[in-house]
Amino acid sequence: LLGVEVQVAAVESLAPERFNLRGVRLAHPESRALLGRIQSIEVSRQAGLWSIELIEPELESRQLSTTWRIVHDWFMCRPLNQSPATRLTSQGLKIRHVAYEQALAGIVIEVHPQSDRTLMSVQFRFPSDREDAKPTLLRISRFHSERQLATSLKLETGASALPCSLISPLFPALMTFGGQTSIAGSLSLQQSQEAWEMSLENTYLMGIDFGQLTTGLDKRLAGTGWIWCQQGAVTDRGLQYMVGGLGIERGRIDERWLTDGQRYVGITLPREVQAAQVRLHSFEQLQLTFEIAPKSLRFMGLVQNKADTARPFRPGTILADAAGELAIKVSDEVIPLQNVISFLSDTPAVTSASAHISANLVPAGWLAQRAAWWLPLGSSTPPVPMSSPATGNQDQDTVRLSRTPQS
Repeated sequence: LLGVEVQVAAVESLAPERFNLRGVRLAHPESRALLGRIQSIEVSRQAGLWSIELIEPELESRQLSTTWRIVHDWFMCRPLNQSPATRLTSQGLKIRHVAYEQALAGIVIEVHPQSDRTLMSVQFRFPSDREDAKPTLLRISRFHSERQLATSLKLETGASALPCSLISPLFPALMTFGGQTSIAGSLSLQQSQEAWEMSLENTYLMGIDFGQLTTGLDKRLAGTGWIWCQQGAVTDRGLQYMVGGLGIERGRIDERWLTDGQRYVGITLPREVQAAQVRLHSFEQLQLTFEIAPKSLRFMGLVQNKADTARPFRPGTILADAAGELAIKVSDEVIPLQNVISFLSDTPAVTSASAHISANLVPAGWLAQRAAWWLPLGSSTPPVPMSSPATGNQDQDTVRLSRTPQS
């Protein structure tokens, strides 16, 4: 049923509809590449339900994307309405890699074939979690109707964040954020033959390597941080909407991020960073909230005061070091998304255009090009120079982007 090559070292019949398989090896049917091993499998059938317990299963990390395609394309996409429901359990699973080993625990997989769809639920936790901790839950539905050949996926992480390396076969773009990134929260994916769309709710990406994210750019940003999405929608046509926040603790930033930010996205620089002797400035905190909508961006600074801070940061502080504020954005006026592309470009004065339409000018730098594809830019318009808003005693009640991520 899985569509893979299965080798079994020994079979032991224990009773009618109860048997044991030992030394099981799963391999790709064409390349014969090893997908995984299982020390033994205990199988029984009661009341029309197959119960399968896997003893010491292992998966090969390098074959996870192939394993997912097999599960989805060869198993889930095959109508199984004549097959009985199946429940698989395992106390633990090891995912082996040349450099590391990832372990999962408390695994329960249920498959329920129906006349028009196949339903699968997967739940697990991590060995460090308590046994009564909330597990990570993955629900997959494959619809077999001739009018609706589609797959629905819902992921809800549990007590521990999920390493992105485990789900990167589903979402390869996650590895852009670095090898130590993890995800927590909820996301849903709907995929058909023609299109896909994803919704996110209170979802965190943590451990993001911003140095890797900006590798290859002429202006650097280094540090480890997070991106929080309170609510968002992404499709195969790009980002549709997102409200959330971004933060980095202790990093370094090229002064051109600050000067370009002043020019294109309306931040205020309380100090003359151009006068500094070093091009990369060390900082202690970077934090902001944002709202991305079609053609527009709103954002404001949200750096928090620390207990040992001698002087409170001014409202709207985006970036701060030991000496105080480095950048401020206190108002949430609408900023054209074309300005964001110019802000991300290596060449400051680049006039960018959406990658969705034909354009003669292409934004400089891979990050700007990627943003030109994913951001909902709408019609191609040149960036608008920004005048830095005044800082100081602006009434905080006038600021709308005040939603903050919960701890």
